[in-house]
Amino acid sequence: MLHYHVFQYLIDIDETEKLMDFHSPFLESFLKNLHREILYKFYIKKQRYLDAANELLTFAQNANESTLEQRIQWVEEALLFATGVDNSREKTRVIEEARAMLRSAKISGKIKGETQIKDYVELMQHAFEEKDWQSILEIEAAQPSVDEKARKDEEERRKLLYPNIENLIQPVTSLICSRCCSILTSIC
Repeated sequence: MLHYHVFQYLIDIDETEKLMDFHSPFLESFLKNLHREILYKFYIKKQRYLDAANELLTFAQNANESTLEQRIQWVEEALLFATGVDNSREKTRVIEEARAMLRSAKISGKIKGETQIKDYVELMQHAFEEKDWQSILEIEAAQPSVDEKARKDEEERRKLLYPNIENLIQPVTSLICSRCCSILTSIC
């Protein structure tokens, strides 16, 4: 129990570097239970970079009171730590999760008024060109709602975004219809 008081004292006097130098089996559990914001630094000091990346991703997901910029910074740091680790399945998972969070956070930041609607159109067009369907859904979900006055602008924007949507939908619809017909024919 004394070690917990020593750990807390070092945090209180802002000596976290000295705290990280302790070789106590209790330090990690102390940080997990009481000071998760310091835990990722502990993992870095112990060269447990994937654990540090996971902690940073957890911060980014759960820190509602943090700014979007802070959350993006945590995800970028997590990505950096994860890429420095030898190949493993966990590394791949962390990198994919960090990239998805980063893409989503950057899209949210652009849509929430930090850029113009023109940038929204460019984001959507880029996502279409890349056939990145997940980003398309995220961009559309993050789009600010429009009032009655802006509905015409919204229709024009959609025409810009989806100029050839009929050309994309028609082949898919035809394929689905032909398969449904063949299934119904085989059943009857």
